Amino acid sequence: MLGESPDALGYLARRKISHPEAIGEFPLGYADRTLGLRLPDKRRKDGAEVRGRLEALGIFRASGHEHFAGSLVIPVLGEDGTVSEVYGRKVRGDLRAGTPAHLYLPGAHRGVWNLAALAVSDEVIVCESLIDALTFWCAGFRHVTPSYGAGGFTADHQRAFGEHQVRRALIAYDRDDAGDRAARELAGELTARGIECFRVEFPAGRTRTTSPSRPGTRRTRWAGRSARPPGWAPPRARPAAATRRRRNYSRRPSRSLSRPWYQPPLPPRFRQSRCWLARWPQP
Repeated sequence: MLGESPDALGYLARRKISHPEAIGEFPLGYADRTLGLRLPDKRRKDGAEVRGRLEALGIFRASGHEHFAGSLVIPVLGEDGTVSEVYGRKVRGDLRAGTPAHLYLPGAHRGVWNLAALAVSDEVIVCESLIDALTFWCAGFRHVTPSYGAGGFTADHQRAFGEHQVRRALIAYDRDDAGDRAARELAGELTARGIECFRVEFPAGRTRTTSPSRPGTRRTRWAGRSARPPGWAPPRARPAAATRRRRNYSRRPSRSLSRPWYQPPLPPRFRQSRCWLARWPQP
């Protein structure tokens, strides 16, 4: 169970995805290696039947072990609530060499995560992984959906974008060679369908989840191969004067400007203002 696993809860906290609404909206789970104990005995007919069906789906392996053991489990639900794909992310860092940290069901990827966001917004953030998309969602950017890794934008994504008439895509892939290359390819595919594409540029070598406690993006830029859309202009550079270190005007003024003893305490809103000396009467 997710709520009973310190490892899983610690992973959610580290990745800033422990929002209680997210756990309920996207039924997150944790494979704690106890699924086999909750099923009928495999020597019984009903137990063998259930395990055979789970093995055919990819939940169990041929060896009898859970496929997503030790992983945070994120299902991909369709419009009717059926599970079309399952993503698993290992939560521990002390894995044996060669153990994959990212797992999916066997076969081709199917479905679109957070499909409801496409129905309410014509602008969508496209991430490289489900964990990145969940981080955006927990930070308040609910119009987000992921692809299945770099180059994992499937035909289901294309179909969903067309059905819900998405007009603008903000591609928030990782800022590395693979992410930049996949972002260019995706921008070419989407602009060919008439969708405006912008590249969300993180600091070099970073992703949205490498520093989730502070803003991770620097800017967005036009990513299409055609002309920029009408009215769009690149973001203006910040003036050098605006980047200078500001003086701390909340400190106590010098003795010559101190308040008389009979004046009331300085209001807090003036303590944080640059011009509180001009607002407050002086002796």
